[in-house]
Amino acid sequence: MKKEEEKLKLLDKINTKNKYVWANEKSSTEIQDWINNFDDEDQLMALNIALGIKFYSKELIRSSLVALSKKIVTYLCEENNELRGDLYTSDDINESKKLINNFVEKNCLFVSFGDACSSGAMLLYYYNKHLDFDKINSTSLCELFTEDKYNSYSYIFLIDDFIGTGDQAVETWYEKKCGSSLGEFSQQFPLKKIALTVLVASEIGIDEIENDIGKDNIKIIANDMITQKMNTFSPYSSLFKDSTSRSKARVSLYNLGKELNPRFPLGYGSMALTIAFSHNTPDNTLPVIWKKTNSWQPLFERHE
Repeated sequence: MKKEEEKLKLLDKINTKNKYVWANEKSSTEIQDWINNFDDEDQLMALNIALGIKFYSKELIRSSLVALSKKIVTYLCEENNELRGDLYTSDDINESKKLINNFVEKNCLFVSFGDACSSGAMLLYYYNKHLDFDKINSTSLCELFTEDKYNSYSYIFLIDDFIGTGDQAVETWYEKKCGSSLGEFSQQFPLKKIALTVLVASEIGIDEIENDIGKDNIKIIANDMITQKMNTFSPYSSLFKDSTSRSKARVSLYNLGKELNPRFPLGYGSMALTIAFSHNTPDNTLPVIWKKTNSWQPLFERHE
């Protein structure tokens, strides 16, 4: 197949994916403008990258949160014998839902990471709207400490959209708690159960958090998992047909990334991911996807 024919075929696949998977998030003009960032010899690579993007539309986030609700209930049942026993003896669906809703309202607090404009705050809106509970108690991380809201609840769910390297989750807690670690907080309040609850988490990020905080001090609940195999340049990645094209793409994307994001040309932690959300794009994703400059049009822009 000629190169131009292959590019047209891939572009057609991307437009189809945009329509049915990306929820028409991008216009055909926006897609083409992004492709035009690349030199002609790199456009085939760019098309393959775009085709591999995992985009969480508002609808996918909604359905993911419904699924995450079930994982939260499973966790609560594992931690609370009384709730587990009540649900076991209940043979009525409506009664079971009432038991769960009452328990969540009485015992659980959902806390967003970061400031009002952060992804955590945006996720708090989604959590309030789409978690499969009648009512959730929610607050920000700042308010958690300034108003001592944690005293009223036994289960604290720290919420965000994504765990990449795990650094942000650890550092955000230090910043908001004025130097006290999450592990120290957990030891100070041993009766509190703390869970970090996200839509998507990477294996290396979970390991980093558990090693830093202590596996016994926090439970990580994620709806989707990212393995190291999902790195763009993993030999298991389906984005490139062979090791030669993969190596060539790595050089091109590194050089382009160095112009766009000098400190992390392949994304934060060199994770080289292809993931985006409707409200923002993680900085672990390749900068060619999210970085906006005077000379570069992003496909899924990251809002700092």
